Amino acid sequence: MVSLLRYILVHLVLFSCATLLIAQESMGGFPLSFSAVFQEKYGAALPDVQTLNVPNVKNIEQEIAKNQTDRRISIPIACQFDLKNSGTWTEMPNGDRLWRLQLRAEAAKGLVVMYDHFYLPKGSKLYAYTPNRLQVFGAYTTKNNSTSQRFLTGILNDDAVVIEYYEPSAVRNQGSLRIFRIDYIFEAVEKVSF
Repeated sequence: MVSLLRYILVHLVLFSCATLLIAQESMGGFPLSFSAVFQEKYGAALPDVQTLNVPNVKNIEQEIAKNQTDRRISIPIACQFDLKNSGTWTEMPNGDRLWRLQLRAEAAKGLVVMYDHFYLPKGSKLYAYTPNRLQVFGAYTTKNNSTSQRFLTGILNDDAVVIEYYEPSAVRNQGSLRIFRIDYIFEAVEKVSF
């Protein structure tokens, strides 16, 4: 009976992941801030770090040890980051803008960024990447908009993430991004077994 439940659970998780991957079609490419031209003009420094309140992982691990059916690998961190209350805007001479936000949750094995207001106008691009630039998700574009206005990135394998939003002057102030939750990955995904 337990084996059947595990089999069903594994297939439900795989189906859910496949559905999310389809919904998160990425256009590829690299963030504007990676370009030598941008770095020459505006510098290569990352935006200041917004430090997240780190959950008490030891308490969660103790709960999991007591309950053998608990398979959590992450802890949600509630937050409110958007284009107006956080991050740094860089204005370009042609009127285009670049918004960047760096978030850190010390000692996390990975982070997942979740949005409850997500709207990208035509021509805009969104990326999420690790500060060392070894892992880059995006470009996300208007094709990723949904009627629910919800969105999430996959697991970025670091304790910090940079969100970068490029906004052409033709669609100035039309985009909407609000990060309402960061999932703090405390267990290496490859260690999780069913």
